[in-house]
Amino acid sequence: MQSLDHPLGRTSIQQCESKPIKIRETCASNSQCDTGLWCETCLANGNTQPKMQQPDTTYSFHFQRKGLPLNRYSWLTTHNSYALSGATSATGSGSDQPGGLRHLSTQCMERVNGVRGLMLDIYDYENDIWLCNSLRGICFDLFAFQPAISVLKEIKSFLEANPTKIVTIFIEDYVTSLQGLTKNKRLLVFTSKSSKEASEGIVYQWRYVVENQYGDAGMVSGTCPNRAESPALDTMTISLFMENYFPDNPYVVEACVNNSDPLTTMMQTCHQKAGKRWPNFIAVDFYQISDGGGAPEAADEVNGHLTRGCNNIAYCKDNATFETCDGPQLAPPPPAALPHSTDRGLSFAPLDARPLKLYWLLGIIPALSL
Repeated sequence: MQSLDHPLGRTSIQQCESKPIKIRETCASNSQCDTGLWCETCLANGNTQPKMQQPDTTYSFHFQRKGLPLNRYSWLTTHNSYALSGATSATGSGSDQPGGLRHLSTQCMERVNGVRGLMLDIYDYENDIWLCNSLRGICFDLFAFQPAISVLKEIKSFLEANPTKIVTIFIEDYVTSLQGLTKNKRLLVFTSKSSKEASEGIVYQWRYVVENQYGDAGMVSGTCPNRAESPALDTMTISLFMENYFPDNPYVVEACVNNSDPLTTMMQTCHQKAGKRWPNFIAVDFYQISDGGGAPEAADEVNGHLTRGCNNIAYCKDNATFETCDGPQLAPPPPAALPHSTDRGLSFAPLDARPLKLYWLLGIIPALSL
């Protein structure tokens, strides 16, 4: 059994033993969960009744079809992935600074949970390249977290231990010094600085990826505006689509709401705005926290659409033809509040599969188990 620490202290999340209760069903203790689920209460939703949560993607890597183009897969992506909640930065500052650092570093890859996209902000700092979440292109001491090489070494170790996996990094690039990143065929790196495609061979993000607005402005229901730097979401000559869904300021208490129905509703809205394309990268804060399936289930849903023609990869039949799906097994909706006597104890729309411009990637994708 394993608990999870958050910036606001230890929460009610508990990793459960293997028992028959399924996702979204109510639970009274941590011993009732099905494999890989947690019993948690989302107080921000007004719920006091705990129910089963899905903290990790459980199906995507078992049922995905192999050998498809890169834009026919979707990866769970973490915002400011280098920051471990509650950890102390390499400068000695705590990570819980205003407007600052989020949940879980590249440790999220070491668990078989489906996170394969990492969003990193890099700056010049102390005559080196650091990961930092700062202002005006300057890394201030308070927001410097750790040298970039530390996280890159973690990624390198992950790739060496998992020779068939790939990882994608999105760099918000404020580095002006001539210090490049080593290229690796299974480490896909996108930079926000166009000049580095020619000078260092790092792919310029906005030539290959469209992206919706991040922060509060990107969380308005019924809208899905594109990020200012991004081409229009329905630019069909660009093959990859990233969906951002996280607020301006991270707040762990609200994460269980943001990463639940509002996330999947926005996914449907952006699907329409992006020319009926599903996101290839789903970027959130506090990715394991939700009021049900959360961001991991969102990734399972998209991979179901993209790779199998099903509403969720969990409904797909292994080794079956496209659109051969089982129906969902729905749990009854839980009550919003605990009864006083209860002892708590503790429509497939296929992605436009235009060829990806990064031709050098296409030769390696068929050999990968994502």
